[in-house]
Amino acid sequence: MERRPLPLAVRHDSQYLSVSYYAYQVRPYLERFGPDAVFMETFEAFTASPSAFYQRLFNWLGIEAAFLPRSAGKPMNANPDAVEVYDEQALRVRLARRVTLRLRQHPRLARLIPQVATHWYRKILPKQSVRKADSHDFAREVEETRHLVQPLLGEWIHELEDLTGRVYSQWASRDGDWSPEESRRWQIWLPEGLMLADLGGAARQHET
Repeated sequence: MERRPLPLAVRHDSQYLSVSYYAYQVRPYLERFGPDAVFMETFEAFTASPSAFYQRLFNWLGIEAAFLPRSAGKPMNANPDAVEVYDEQALRVRLARRVTLRLRQHPRLARLIPQVATHWYRKILPKQSVRKADSHDFAREVEETRHLVQPLLGEWIHELEDLTGRVYSQWASRDGDWSPEESRRWQIWLPEGLMLADLGGAARQHET
């Protein structure tokens, strides 16, 4: 659904960045229930050793730690090799967008349509372009976006470390070599009245 270049989308749509503000999301649970009642682990730890991850989780839950789900270690929702961009001017695409909107408004109706039918229909929609994940242009967009968000993500990671008392050294954004001055012209608004004046991260305010 997203048709804007990656840096532009991240800059103008808070949903892409706010999901990475883990301290903001986790803090209410830690304050309400205490750290012993919240299991926290990283995706990197899960992918490195699913069996060890499940053992730690099940031990924490107090259930049989030897059990291993069948899906353990199998990639789920993996990134595609290419992203297809639909021709938004085509009649079939406009119709598909309208139908999709209706189905979102009526989930019960959506359950009546087999998933294989919707998948087949998407395959025959006219394409405007195909963006390959290993293309030079996409790699350039990714690198530009890294420069854009790294100062802010680095600050958020350190805030999470202060909150949880652990170090997330496996996250590349923690100690990047980008200059905050590179990104001061950008502004990102986050939900619930939380505003970050710039990606240098000096100013934050909560509105009540």
